[in-house]
This record gives sequence, C-alpha cells and structure tokens, in this order.
Amino acid sequence: MVDFFLKTRQEMIQALQISLRAVRQLLGLSAQELGELIGITRQTINNLELGKSQMSPTQYIALCAVIDNYISEKPELLTVIKAVLNVSVGNTDGQIVSNVHNSSFLKKWFFCFPNDHNDFIENIEGSGEKHTKFLSMLAQNYKIFVDWTFLVMPNANSALDGILSELLAANNSIIVPLRVVEYLQQQILSSKPEEAHIAKTAIATINKYLKQGVVQIRGEREDSNVYSTFISVFAKYKSSYRLCLLTQDENLAKDIQAMNEKQEMVGFPIMTGFLSDDSTIKTYSENLKPSLLVEKYDMKMDVNTVQFDMEKVAKGWDTIE
Repeated sequence: MVDFFLKTRQEMIQALQISLRAVRQLLGLSAQELGELIGITRQTINNLELGKSQMSPTQYIALCAVIDNYISEKPELLTVIKAVLNVSVGNTDGQIVSNVHNSSFLKKWFFCFPNDHNDFIENIEGSGEKHTKFLSMLAQNYKIFVDWTFLVMPNANSALDGILSELLAANNSIIVPLRVVEYLQQQILSSKPEEAHIAKTAIATINKYLKQGVVQIRGEREDSNVYSTFISVFAKYKSSYRLCLLTQDENLAKDIQAMNEKQEMVGFPIMTGFLSDDSTIKTYSENLKPSLLVEKYDMKMDVNTVQFDMEKVAKGWDTIE
C-alpha cells in the first residue's frame, strides 16, 4: 500500500521541531524538565531545538502526549501553539499542514496513516443503523462542505437533521462557502417564483443550522465562482484534513475526486457524496448518481427570507477549524 501520508507526517515532525523551543517555553518547561517528561536528556532536547539532530517519530509522539496534557489543563494554549506552528511551516507548495485534529496533536498523528477510507465508503451503502454509523464516522473524521445543489434539495433538512447530533458530539460543523450563500441570495430575486422559493428554503436551512452552531460560512472577497472556490480550498487543505463534498453536481464531484489521482497532491483521500431520494447520503460511482434536478417543491410552505450580514457571519480560509 502506498503511504500517501508519509510526507504529511514528516512535515508535522519538522514543524514541531522548528518550533520546539517556543512550544516548550509556552508550556513553562525547561529543557531538563521536558526531557524528563518524555524520557530523554536535556542535551537531546537542546540538540533538537538547535537542529543538530532530527526528531524521531517516537520523540514526536511523546512530545504530542505532553502537549495534549497541558492543553487539557489550559485550553487557551491550543490557539497559541497552533499559531507558532503555522509560522514555522514554509508552505512553499501552497498547502497547509496542521498538527492538530479535534484539539489533539496525538489524534492527528495517528490519523495520518493509510487505513480506513474504504471502510468509510462501505458504511455508506444501506440505511438505518448502518447509515447512522456512517454519519457518525463522517462527523467525527471529515471536514464536510456542501454546495447549493445539495441545499436546494427538498430533503436537505431531513438529511442534515440526521447528522446534527453527530456533529454536535464531535464538535464539528458543515462548511458552506460564501459564494454559495451569495448565489442563493441572488436567486431569491429570480423572476421565477419556483426558483425564488427554492433559494429562500435553502437560505432558511443554512440559517437554521447556523443558529445551532453546526454550520459555518467561510469565504473571502477574493474568491472566484463557486466551482473555483471548492477547487482551490480542497487543494489547499487536502494534506491537512479528510475532506468531504456533498453536491448534486456530478461534474464538480468528478473534478474534486480527480485530486485523489494526482501524485503531486499528497494527503487524505477526498470523499464526494450526494443526497439520495431516501434522504441518505451516498458516494458517487459509475452506477450511482444523484438526481440533478429537484422535481417536487412545497410551494405553499411559508419561508422567511434571511439576509446575512457577511461581514459579521463569514470567516476566511486561513483555517477551517
């Protein structure tokens, strides 16, 4: 099996080694004290900080355990340590390497091994308890993005309700790009009543889950169209996170999945899924494709128009935590 995550792990080790002195000082530890905690000498710590020796995976794991322990006692350390690590990473290839997953350095390390992507896919087939298990794994392990074609489906609310509790338990959220929201807001002004109503319903769905803390709107004024935004963001974060795109747009899904075949784009396999007629999420395959057009709408349903103040609501792409 090809280890697509080897480079990611190497970059994680490098980032921590470059930042080791600063991180140690943030923890309030001397080189002697840190060495004692992870079972190495003060001189070894000094050599690591000076770059005279290379940090081993075993040393990295031990250091992560110490850092996680301090963060559990002082959660505010997480933001500062992440900032220090981000500064240390050169990002010469335009990609970002994050050493943290769900506020844990250790979890991210053990997450960076080729293993269970196919297991995730297998769990998506079927319904009931099997599908619930899949939604749980999706919420716990993936950064989930949705586009407007998913949100306008009449059963989008039902599907999102199904994953709501899992997202809350995992402290995760669904990411809706700013350009998606703006597109829907433009459609509200459509001269065609049906299109306007569909857009209003989708905006109301976003607002509902935004208030519950399981949706975040991200984007920047420099973003291009919806398609280009997804392509650039997924290219940027593929090496740092497991990414999932939920879309009814087969062409967009195909182009996003093509990143998995590019050898120069290391990182986690990207998952693409769509909303089926029975309100379950399924992955794209040769014989399994979504309904691209919604056929039934409840035009009598009363939907309040919601206009977002993007300056207050939207966050940038500097992170997707």
